[in-house]
Amino acid sequence: MPLQKIAENRIYPKKLNQHALKVFVMLKGINEFKQYGTKNGLIRLFKLIFRKIGIEYEVYLYCSKVIDDNFDLDSNQIKRPFVVKELSYDDFKTASNIKFSENKLELFQKRLQKKTYHSYGVYIDGVLAYTTWISLQEFEMSKNIANGLLAKNEGLIIDSYCHHEYRGLGIHSYMSKFRINELKKYGKKKSVAIMLKENLPTQKAHFKAGYEIEKYLHYFRIFKFEKIKAKKFK
Repeated sequence: MPLQKIAENRIYPKKLNQHALKVFVMLKGINEFKQYGTKNGLIRLFKLIFRKIGIEYEVYLYCSKVIDDNFDLDSNQIKRPFVVKELSYDDFKTASNIKFSENKLELFQKRLQKKTYHSYGVYIDGVLAYTTWISLQEFEMSKNIANGLLAKNEGLIIDSYCHHEYRGLGIHSYMSKFRINELKKYGKKKSVAIMLKENLPTQKAHFKAGYEIEKYLHYFRIFKFEKIKAKKFK
């Protein structure tokens, strides 16, 4: 697969020669600029470079929302005709325009086997444009050091991805509310969401849905040593 497609589809190859790695980092940087804007795109690019040499520092927003009434979902919020479908493993494996890595497919398969995860996809013109998840039992984020169990009345919204061709259509805002409705359907009273500090588009969508910041999670890694520290939001 060409490096441009690898970068756009969030596939992280394990082995690249030095020249290919430089190109990959550059393309990932361009993709980060498109998603996060100039300032935060620069921050993400520098963090990507440092991550390649074993140094990481990330700040995550730990947000929550009390689930009371269902949202009235307005299909006109998404600017093109669409269909929402609960996804199976085969839907991920056979997606035509989003190519998931073997590691991602293995993770998705494990989640779906547990029956406490549910995934949803937005299809536009029959093409999978957006994928997202809810967890009814486990707290999970990209850094495994923080993983654990949710409170019984909590649900987690996680791992959303919109193909670059379909960004800016209002999909994420719509699906933020859709997932809250799904958590309510499964008896949850509170929804939890984790967001990168630089990911302003996701923050905007979640804050519109009523999420509020509870705390910040600061993650540090130097080679094999890693630590995560929580700070209350003031």
